[in-house]
Amino acid sequence: MAEKSWVDFAQFALNLVLAVVTISLFVQGMRDRRRIAEDRRREQAAKISVHRFEHTEQTRPDSWRILGTRVEIRNDSDASISRVHAVHMTLPWWHDYLDARGRTDVDPYRQQPIRFKDHAEPGVNDISIPPGQSVLYEGPPLPGQTILLYFTDGAGIPWVKRDGQLWRYSRDTHWLSRLYQWMYFTRGLQWLVRWPLPYARWRFNKTAPRVPVSARIARFLHGTTPVPAGEGDPWLMPRHASKRDWPYQPWINGILSDRTEKKETSTSRDEC
Repeated sequence: MAEKSWVDFAQFALNLVLAVVTISLFVQGMRDRRRIAEDRRREQAAKISVHRFEHTEQTRPDSWRILGTRVEIRNDSDASISRVHAVHMTLPWWHDYLDARGRTDVDPYRQQPIRFKDHAEPGVNDISIPPGQSVLYEGPPLPGQTILLYFTDGAGIPWVKRDGQLWRYSRDTHWLSRLYQWMYFTRGLQWLVRWPLPYARWRFNKTAPRVPVSARIARFLHGTTPVPAGEGDPWLMPRHASKRDWPYQPWINGILSDRTEKKETSTSRDEC
């Protein structure tokens, strides 16, 4: 009897190991397929290029003057791109961004849309570029140091390109986040999962601009920073900013703005 028990236990252990190995191989296969699909998606987007040329004139032996700028957005892929929109901007340093935070009269990026040749309205993202073709801007100098390009590839995926770097405009959500969001919006389960966000807001209001762990958990569960302004776009991250904390900047800005408003209201009441 004891020998049979050991045989049953060994069989159970073997089945358990095989199950773990099977699940591990399945998960790894899903990751590989997801990575291959992402590489294929990026393949077309990587073939969209931005070329900028400055027309200059030598005014003195050691100085030059910029007379105009030429910008070409070229599609070297095998599929059309659509919703093309470009702006010229200056990526600020972190201290300049902090100085402009909370001010409506200052744009630290100084963004301005580019008006392409034969397209009437700048900033209207209805421009399409067929394979092997391009759109041009040729005119007065553009003060922005960087060109930010938005476009949608042939598969309908939106992209952003800046200084040779490429980002998907939307990102995939972890399956745990999707499960949490399903529970969050399901009647009868809300009482079980609603508490992390109110706690994160309460905690963040006390610690901002430092980001508490509860806020990082809330962002993971909701798939994005849970504030109306969303989260900081990676292509707009200022120089020397914290990559880890940058997504929370709109949340931090809102908290600091509320603090300033409450302080001003309290001061005005004391004066009265």
